[in-house]
Amino acid sequence: MIIQRQLSRSIEEFLNKKTEHKNTLLLCGARQVGKSTLITDLLKNQNALIVNFYENATLPPKIDAVKKFSELEKLLLREIGFKPSTGQTLVIDEAQESEQLGRWVRFIKEKWPHQNVIILGSVLSKLFSEDLPYPVGRVQEIVLRPFSFKEFLIATHKPALIEILEAASLENPLEDADRLALAEMYLDYLRMGGMPAVVLGQEEEKIDVRTSWNRLLAQYAADVERYLKENYRSLFLSGVGRIADLACQPVKNSQIVSTDSPFYRKVPLFLEIMQKWHLVFKAAAQTKHPESSGGIASKRYLFDVGMTSFLIHQNQPVSWRDRSELQNIIYAKLQETFVCQEILALEPEPQMDLNYYRETKNSQEIDFLVPLNGKIIPIEVKSQTSFSKNSLMPMLDFLDHRGLNCGIWVYNGEMRTQRFRGKTIHFIPPFFISELPRVITP
Repeated sequence: MIIQRQLSRSIEEFLNKKTEHKNTLLLCGARQVGKSTLITDLLKNQNALIVNFYENATLPPKIDAVKKFSELEKLLLREIGFKPSTGQTLVIDEAQESEQLGRWVRFIKEKWPHQNVIILGSVLSKLFSEDLPYPVGRVQEIVLRPFSFKEFLIATHKPALIEILEAASLENPLEDADRLALAEMYLDYLRMGGMPAVVLGQEEEKIDVRTSWNRLLAQYAADVERYLKENYRSLFLSGVGRIADLACQPVKNSQIVSTDSPFYRKVPLFLEIMQKWHLVFKAAAQTKHPESSGGIASKRYLFDVGMTSFLIHQNQPVSWRDRSELQNIIYAKLQETFVCQEILALEPEPQMDLNYYRETKNSQEIDFLVPLNGKIIPIEVKSQTSFSKNSLMPMLDFLDHRGLNCGIWVYNGEMRTQRFRGKTIHFIPPFFISELPRVITP
């Protein structure tokens, strides 16, 4: 089953752009998010040549051996029959298998006029290094992530719920029956996440969700072992487990690995690589006084709430309300990870670090600060169905300090908008995050 992805529009815009000297499109994303499927489907009726460096394993070493761009052109013509500027789109899949391809990407824009080139891979950061610098101004980079909640609804045959979601607004909120119908699917999403192999495996082949996630985790560990060093495998497996455990809170390196462990000094590089591979997200701290934020730890989130669910709850179901104390802790981690995913899904381009706000005097926090339609929107995530005015104080203080007027309160109660101290707070369910660009006016 082919699921229409939100990112398709960005790729189609790239393909249809009439420019003589075009950037190369880098399509990034974690392994098995559906990059190859997406590109193959988009180009099925177009003149395109797709070469996979896994399947054509003899080609990467030959590319690595060329010394001039002209030699690369002759090699591609000889080996795969590709001739540039003839109206044929060139797609290179699993591009990270070549150690030197990144050296030649910067020349494509000038040397191949009117040429569409798309490079795919789960470890595309490997293409560039100190010796092979990133070709700024010559590439367009976009990220395919796991299914968003709305893509998940398509995959699970619930498109009518998307119509209901998109018909709602802050002035015309979701009715209770619609909100609860969406909440039922949302709880399924928290349990399994948005990885196509997991969702479609469950839908089409009835593969157990835990089995699918166990396989995926093993594949990611194998990638770590293959592209890094063998001893990073154990750091990866323990590290993602700790990040899942510590979701929703600032994470120090010593909380991931003990300071007396031989792996401790490798944690910063490990986290940097996991971000580049789009397996871990980082939310950096902002404070009232920027000079004081340097020593405050960042938050970390796994790239898919299904992985978090697998690691801390074995993909067991969770409840919308009436939870035990332990279930509340688990649910809060899953809900905040979900909101992080949906925020990132709003923007196809790779973002700078997400931010959260921390008040240094009393350690009060706001979970996310999101640039949206020319505004900074604070978003607080709670797992309750109600709120107190006292709980709103950190957000109201932040809005006062920044001179802002609008905040978002994500919770499990009914949608509403209220005014406090001259500020507008919109109370929304977590699955309404996708609609914020539409309902928050510039």
